[in-house]
Amino acid sequence: MILISFWTGMTFAAYFAYAPQFVHDFFTGQAPYVAYFTVILLMTTTYLCGGIAREQVCIYMCPYARFQGVMYEVDTLAVSYDARRGEGAAGRIAPKAELRTPEQREAQGHGDCIDCGFCVQVCPTGIDIRKGLQYQCISCGLCIDACNSIMDSVGYPRGLIRYDSEANLHSETPARPHLKWKHPIVIGPGIAILVMVAGLAWSIAHRSALEVQVQQVRQPLYVMLSDNKVRNRYIVHIVNKTEHEEVFDIGVRGVPAQALNLGHLPEIRVHAGKDLSFTAKIDLDYEQAGQTHEVTFVVTPKSNPAARITREVHFDGEQEAH
Repeated sequence: MILISFWTGMTFAAYFAYAPQFVHDFFTGQAPYVAYFTVILLMTTTYLCGGIAREQVCIYMCPYARFQGVMYEVDTLAVSYDARRGEGAAGRIAPKAELRTPEQREAQGHGDCIDCGFCVQVCPTGIDIRKGLQYQCISCGLCIDACNSIMDSVGYPRGLIRYDSEANLHSETPARPHLKWKHPIVIGPGIAILVMVAGLAWSIAHRSALEVQVQQVRQPLYVMLSDNKVRNRYIVHIVNKTEHEEVFDIGVRGVPAQALNLGHLPEIRVHAGKDLSFTAKIDLDYEQAGQTHEVTFVVTPKSNPAARITREVHFDGEQEAH
């Protein structure tokens, strides 16, 4: 359980970083302090919830039962105890010499439940399903398996505890539990799910492998340099949606190529499925800056030059301000 808890914390923290590098840095002591804090925190909470609190999480913390409770109706299939068959007229009772066969028990008014308590013992949340459906039930079905094994051992029919609906259990002659596919509550959500799946499939099939955003730094709009040049700064954000690492060429149109300044970046390299933001500067002569209103950034992946993306941005100069 400790290893599972540790790996839970590791996978969560690695989601927000480049996983191979993060794992290497973590075990070599080079990761940021916040990474160790996050992993230890999640490992501790996972162990407390899954290893110590256990069913208390289901009862007091997990909202699943509350959500399901408001969605149930009389035709909903849920873990149910057949009280009519299990209790009979005289109630449940353990098998005795004169109460071993179903015929003998029926003759004396007793149901098929032999009051073994196995259904309660196997329940993760400790409820007695014979008292009816309760909010602590997580629909795991362990009580069904336990009851069926007992019914097999004493020679009684299976299904004393089963997935069934309230309407079917209270009918005069309960039918075999089944899902009503033509019910509006099945058709409606079913159509909604199909529409969402189709939309997801379409978006995946038509998604671009590259996303680029260029935003001008607004404060200040421009800077006058000591060599009488006008500088504008831009934040370039590149998202690599492919499954391989990509290197990008950054260029400009509308101004000289040497006007682009990427600082000390040797190359623009973005890991698979990750993004990168960096600052780009454009420095123009005073006269040229007054005549330049738009600049076009060109981002080209080296592995696929045809997939280049262009983004037009504004350029501000001193003459414009006057």
